[in-house]
Amino acid sequence: MAFIIIFENLNWGMFSFGEFCMRRVRRTFPELLIILIASYAFDWFSLLADEPQLFG
Repeated sequence: MAFIIIFENLNWGMFSFGEFCMRRVRRTFPELLIILIASYAFDWFSLLADEPQLFG
């Protein structure tokens, strides 16, 4: 799918690698934050006192 976007923008003459990367970061960063927060909450509430070191 990413190749399609790249090739379409190259055909139009308006491809920017920096812009392409920023669009990908803006799309995936919210999901990354949700996963990190959920993992931290799981760690905080469900692991015993010495287990968080193993989790990290």
